[in-house]
Amino acid sequence: MNGEATQNESTLLSLQPGDLSSQPRPEASLDSPGKSFGERNPRNSCFIWNVRHLKCLNHGPRDGDSDELEDKVDVEFEELAQLLAKSRTYNLDTAATRTNATWSLYKGSYKVHSRSFPFEVLYINSRATKESLGRALAQIKPGATQVVYASSLEKRIRGLSHILAPYGDNAATPRDYLASFLKDELETYRQKLLAATPEFYIEPNIETPSLVNKKIPNPLVSLLKGDLTSTELESGVLGVLLAEAGQGKTFMTEYLAANLANSSIIPIYIRSAQWSSMSVDDLRSPEKTITNAFRFYGSPIGWAEGCEEEFLRVTLRAGLFCIIFDGFDEYVLRNQGKVQAVEVLSALKDLARSAGARILMTSRTAFWATDVSNSDNDDNSSLGVLTYKILPFDQSKGRLYFTKRFGETKKKAIESASNLYGLLLKKNSDLAGRGFVLNLVADLIDRSGSSSVTPDLATNVAWWLLEQICERERLRQQLPITSAQQLEALQVFVAEESKGLPASQENLEMALSAAADLRDDERRTCVSKLRSHPLIDVSGEKWEVRQEQVRYLLLARYLERLAFSSDGRGELTQFVRGTRLEPASSEQVADALLELVSDGRDAERALTDVKGIVSTILEASADVGEGHNGRRLGMAIALAATDRFRGKTETAASRTRLLLELIRSQSFVSLPIFGTLNRFDFNGVVFDRCKLDRVTFVSCTFDGATIFKECRFDGVRAIRSAAFGMCNFQACSMDSESSDSVRNEQISSGKRAYSRDDLKADMASVVDKFVSRGGRGLKSVTEARLRDGGIGGSRHKDAILQELMHGVLELHEISGITEKGIHIDPRATKSLQFFAENNVFTGALADAFERIAKKIKI
Repeated sequence: MNGEATQNESTLLSLQPGDLSSQPRPEASLDSPGKSFGERNPRNSCFIWNVRHLKCLNHGPRDGDSDELEDKVDVEFEELAQLLAKSRTYNLDTAATRTNATWSLYKGSYKVHSRSFPFEVLYINSRATKESLGRALAQIKPGATQVVYASSLEKRIRGLSHILAPYGDNAATPRDYLASFLKDELETYRQKLLAATPEFYIEPNIETPSLVNKKIPNPLVSLLKGDLTSTELESGVLGVLLAEAGQGKTFMTEYLAANLANSSIIPIYIRSAQWSSMSVDDLRSPEKTITNAFRFYGSPIGWAEGCEEEFLRVTLRAGLFCIIFDGFDEYVLRNQGKVQAVEVLSALKDLARSAGARILMTSRTAFWATDVSNSDNDDNSSLGVLTYKILPFDQSKGRLYFTKRFGETKKKAIESASNLYGLLLKKNSDLAGRGFVLNLVADLIDRSGSSSVTPDLATNVAWWLLEQICERERLRQQLPITSAQQLEALQVFVAEESKGLPASQENLEMALSAAADLRDDERRTCVSKLRSHPLIDVSGEKWEVRQEQVRYLLLARYLERLAFSSDGRGELTQFVRGTRLEPASSEQVADALLELVSDGRDAERALTDVKGIVSTILEASADVGEGHNGRRLGMAIALAATDRFRGKTETAASRTRLLLELIRSQSFVSLPIFGTLNRFDFNGVVFDRCKLDRVTFVSCTFDGATIFKECRFDGVRAIRSAAFGMCNFQACSMDSESSDSVRNEQISSGKRAYSRDDLKADMASVVDKFVSRGGRGLKSVTEARLRDGGIGGSRHKDAILQELMHGVLELHEISGITEKGIHIDPRATKSLQFFAENNVFTGALADAFERIAKKIKI
């Protein structure tokens, strides 16, 4: 809703409250929620709400629609009223005018500029029985009052639809009631999702967690609709879909979003393309990132801005939405080190649990293994999420894809593609089983009609396909450049794009000039023919590589080619020093590079090549600063190579030796260190002028000879990492989270004693959670989140939290779930606000500080 008056404004303004009988009924519309969309009631001045239009939105009646989501958590009506008041066109008293154990009657009004039009709402709560429901309805007359009933009653009271039949479209669940206020926005949004339905979608095989039995047709549809078999999952669930790069995560989420757009639960679909328009500060808020999805699809909900958390919790608990979060790994990396994966995971788990919501997020397998799970427990049960995995496509799935892509009549093309795909699977089933390879095979056959070639066993599967596609294009269009020159031009094109140049025809012409010696007329003709090249997509003035994974592969090949070219060092240096690759893209390029150099080569030769590439990149960026994108790219390749060549079975010492060999140094000097560092032996290692960006050391070892010299710490933590507190920290700058972590580790290791300053820091790490961003106002947190952050590592956390619950914090019920919420005790509000502004404990905080200090004897 935009809060503006609708086309019926003139009619509404002509009405006098209490006198609707002589006025014509406004046209049925959901543009003006809360007003008369059913038959006008001649005896009452209430506006009558009608859900007739939601039948179209939800695609059919609710009765008997067993495959749709059943509401698991009843939202309280007061929550609806408080949220809808944000629309500025609707007001409902939160205090009922009449009430008993099973129903409440509320008065409200719809506002148009300076005029107000009253109505009433009878809310039937989840405790109602058939008898009490009948008594409640007997007190009102059909058509005179809006009736909203707890959605759980649809399952509990037999014949509910018959009982409510006299009230027709004026009786609804909280979900449909909320939807009426958003009808126009949701319909626009739904149509955008449907328009993005992916072509040629083939359902991959999916590995499901042990709690989930339903696998067909798609277990993720079951998760998001709430159709899971385990009753343990009925109060909200967070699922994660893991897959290798290029496997088809985004393709699947597009399918899921379009599929659910036709159901009664609407997916809020978040994907990385939406983030470019957001500021970094807004991006750090998962709630703002989620609600931005509506704006991205051209259907912004203006009145939800500024109250994103409340909007999500209420609408999710009402069962109106589920969430599909594509690119969890990219989101964490895009945040420029300001959030950690485990923090976002915790926030999403909290949202799922407290709102009874269904949330699905996707991540690259490698990122999840290193930055999130940190364990050998493949099902991630300890993390409180359901883990699904996209399995590689096999030949039968490939044949289904080719049949859908070419059509059943093109049997020769289907057969040729299937045969070629089978050969590629035999060469490298993991890489060939990724979705983008299927697309490349189809492109190759589509341009040549058939293929009798045999893949080169010494060449990367995907790169061989690119070569074959370009060769077919040379023959088909009689291009004046070879396949190798086409690919070299595309490498230069994507490299320049990653440095900030526009993806334009002009820059493609420049890339062609760098790859081949062409006359001006030949170059113009060549560019014209490249418009229909299967690897290139042209939209208006923008030219870009069609598939993201191909773009990363081209960049990887570009790095490899220049690193080992005697005359390519200058060009590589320019690229490394000028690249603007974001962290997520750097990790994707690193993965593609390792695939490229490893396929068809023995491990020793591949490792030697990777060492050469890493050292060349780091040498080229030696004087640009430890936070530079080029140096980050070099470290991303080094860390990925360590995980590939020294995996879970290798010792921590062996992993550290390889990492140091890759950077060709015995210490880390002016390097960006980021993400999760799992199982490294840093005894005696020096970190000199490094930037540690949201680093989590997991199962690493340190000693007194480990030195951090003039390093910058931002969000650094240590988990199960022996003697981190014994390290020698020399002139390092640290943010509060890193400082808390180091301080707690030093106390735990006995390097320093716990002091009153430490107690103040620990208390601050708790109470800061209750201060809203920007210091304006106070907020509540869930009980599960209270131990997050700096307090989690404190040796006195139990004593601190116990005392804070006496006079500073207090528990409250979170409606609909068993978990408790915690907010600031009203008696401590002033002291907390003073602390937020001045960093000084007064009043209740000062009293709690002294009680704790006495208790722990400091």
